[in-house]
Amino acid sequence: MQSLAPSQKLGTGLADIHLIGQITGAVGLGHHPLYCTWQLVYDSHLWAVTNGLTVGRTHASSPELPEDGGLSGVVWDTPLDLALTTSSIQHWPSIIFKLFQRDVWLGRDVFVGYSLCTLPSSAGCHHLSCPVWSAVEARRSLMQDLVSWFTGLNPQLVNESFITDLEQRYEQGQHLHTQNLSNTTSAATH
Repeated sequence: MQSLAPSQKLGTGLADIHLIGQITGAVGLGHHPLYCTWQLVYDSHLWAVTNGLTVGRTHASSPELPEDGGLSGVVWDTPLDLALTTSSIQHWPSIIFKLFQRDVWLGRDVFVGYSLCTLPSSAGCHHLSCPVWSAVEARRSLMQDLVSWFTGLNPQLVNESFITDLEQRYEQGQHLHTQNLSNTTSAATH
């Protein structure tokens, strides 16, 4: 799959898809301010973006403390407005989210985790939740754990196409260990 390809004329499109929605927020990811970057991932041979942005970023938001003692969450309410056309319904588009924590004491942004959300394939109003996960080194020493704890740095994938490439995930998936972090409510679409 390729992403961020320029819009191409695909000839007579099989379907036109219009996504209007928002990235609403995330829950259960700590007490530091959070933001996320997002990227539309699609097969540029089968799909073309006719209108809208294919990459973006939310603003940083501090978690709201719930009155009932539940999980705290951040609110982004970042709008999404995309129009796509396709010559095939194969390789349905997805959005990859990368979440970052703002460390106000050290003045840096720290990677938190990934989330993948496939766009809805049916018309109507949808509310989607996508799990947030991070890579974990399979054979970490105690020293690596201590360094990670002191620096606050989490492992990131070198090749992020691994997230959406099913063949690559099947071949190398046994070597990737992940941990679930939370849920991000990624998009409420109409």
